[in-house]
Amino acid sequence: MENDLYYIQKLYEVSDEHVRGKGFTEETAVEYYRDYLEFIRREQPPPARVLDIGCGNAWSTWVLANAGYECVGVDLNVQAFEASPHPNMELRDGNIMSLPFAAESFDIVACYQVLEHVPEPELALEEMLRVAKPQGMVAIIGPNLLGIMGNFRVLFSNVWRNRPLKTIFFRSITMPRHPFGNTVPEAIVSLATSCWYITDKLVLSRKPKFTMRIPDTKPPFNADNDACYVCNPIDLLKFFRKNDCRVTRNGKHGRPPLTWLLPTGTYVAARKSRT
Repeated sequence: MENDLYYIQKLYEVSDEHVRGKGFTEETAVEYYRDYLEFIRREQPPPARVLDIGCGNAWSTWVLANAGYECVGVDLNVQAFEASPHPNMELRDGNIMSLPFAAESFDIVACYQVLEHVPEPELALEEMLRVAKPQGMVAIIGPNLLGIMGNFRVLFSNVWRNRPLKTIFFRSITMPRHPFGNTVPEAIVSLATSCWYITDKLVLSRKPKFTMRIPDTKPPFNADNDACYVCNPIDLLKFFRKNDCRVTRNGKHGRPPLTWLLPTGTYVAARKSRT
């Protein structure tokens, strides 16, 4: 399993349209990263120095820079950078598990749709905290791979669109392996597994338990079939609280506060302690 986890990281070191997004324009980038920018800006408006980790084509960094932040974008493959130049933006290579920056360098340390692809998520979070300034913000935006809505969506909607019809109940060789399953039996097992993980993480375990999965390693990737970490807000809340951070946001802005376990998105922001 360990080889599979690190193989995904190797895939993201190459520039390929089936692995990472490409072909954005300034207009389409602003639309695509609207939720990312809105989440960051509502938690801490500019000016601020931002580290945008796993920026891919670097358009997310450009969108933040264009909004008034001083931004540094890092990714495993600098050949993937295609964003327009911007005076507030610097791009360089970097790995989230070993960031090439001094401690306490940034006001905001953020990643968008990244943590679920990291083979050692706890180490990555520790690195994010390390480079954040005292009282600096760490923000994680990604999928909630334990989200109950995702399980129900697959079980009662997505699998019934499978063709040929037999693949509604039986896996074909060419099917990707999505976290919530692809067939009815897989979706039922996924729902039961998610309920167990939620109970274990929320009620039974005091410390964060970063659950890993064997990723699908055959591009093209969609619906997080390449995820190697079962990203979810419970782990993040427990990690930040264990490290004396103050969680300032759990859930997308505008959603009712008690529904954060249900959606398929993770939106968590935390403030590092003063020391």
